[in-house]
Amino acid sequence: MRGGSSMNTQSIDFCEHNVTENTSNIQKLTYTIPEVARILNISVAQTYSLVNRNIIPNIRLGKRILVSIKKLEEFVNK
Repeated sequence: MRGGSSMNTQSIDFCEHNVTENTSNIQKLTYTIPEVARILNISVAQTYSLVNRNIIPNIRLGKRILVSIKKLEEFVNK
């Protein structure tokens, strides 16, 4: 390496998203509940209600609840 810092990035295709080691280039795969609420133009409370009733498909990781971008698009297009 020369004087400056350079990060070597490697691309990995994951489904249709391009994920790299450089975090500024990572494309999101999921939304949080507040993000889903803003996208659907509904309240966070109503979004949680829809998620808890499994109307909006979701992923639970411990206490975190995430919504797949792809699944949300499918839900909206039904």
